[in-house]
Order: sequence, then structure tokens, then C-alpha cells
Amino acid sequence: MPFSPRPRLARRLRRLARRLRAMLPSAAAPAGDERRAWEPPFDASAPAPPMSYPITDLAALASRAYLSAAANFHLPFNRASVRGSGKPLPARRRVLVCHDMEGGYRDDAAPQGGADPDAYALWHWHLVDVFVYFSHYLVTLPPPCWTNAAHLHGVKVYFHCLSQSSPFLLYTGIALVLIVLL
Repeated sequence: MPFSPRPRLARRLRRLARRLRAMLPSAAAPAGDERRAWEPPFDASAPAPPMSYPITDLAALASRAYLSAAANFHLPFNRASVRGSGKPLPARRRVLVCHDMEGGYRDDAAPQGGADPDAYALWHWHLVDVFVYFSHYLVTLPPPCWTNAAHLHGVKVYFHCLSQSSPFLLYTGIALVLIVLL
């Protein structure tokens, strides 16, 4: 039987993945130490001040509760009121702006406005072709304030799906970001 280095390589890669996971922050934890209003215990079906929040685990994503009006009290408040232009991206070099502010869903998590009037500030929309709202969670849907502002300026808005814990991605050192058009 010929010698195969694959089992040894697989063991080494698993060991490397464990070490990398120990060094990297968890994808389920926000950048800061404070608890967010939508973190457990949180019942999205119960009436509460409207807020935008991410989908943090595969069970929540598979249940599709975020998109169900019966299971998500916050859904009507998290819909953009300004429709996108529907035009294709221009056939030239394009600019993508990725919003990454302390883990996302901070002052801009309140769809009806919060205490900080500058929470939605992005200057020079006319230079932007695509806007991505980023946070360190499984699925990040941008709060409607960002979607409305982008659509008013003819900018496409994408959400992202992030996996920072897949062994394959840790082996290669790449964080997978799937960008899907809203």
C-alpha cells in the first residue's frame, strides 16, 4: 500500500485551524464588550422599540423568521421606503464602500432614528456605486436608513453573509464574504 501524506496533512491543518480559532475573535461576538438590545434574551415577535439586527446563527437563518411578519415585530420598520433604480452598474471602474463601524448595528440600529443625528452620515454619495453594510455576524442586513440614503443617490445596496469559523477558510486564511443584491 503506497504511503499517503494526506492524513498527516489533514491532522496538521486541523491543528492549525484550532490555533487560528483561538487567536481570532468569534464571529458571534460584537467588536465591543457591551450587550446589544437584540442579543439573547431577545424575542423578535414581541412588541418593542423597532430595531435592525443581524441574523447570528444558521438556525435563525433556516427558520426564515426574520422575513416573517408573524415572527418578527420589527419587519415592517426594516423595509426600505425608497426603491432602487434597477439600473445595471456602469461599464467602468466602480467604487464599493463597505461600512464597518465597531461591529455594526450601533446608533443606526433604530430605523426611526436615535440619539445620534450623524449615525447615518456618508458624504459624497455621488462617488459611490455600491454600498455594503458590514458587521461580524453571519448575515448582516443594512438598516433601512442606509438603504434609503443609498437608493436616493442611485447607489446599489448589498448585504453580506460572513463565515469566519469554517475550517477551510481558516486553512486558506480567507474570510468568505458572499455579497448578494438586496
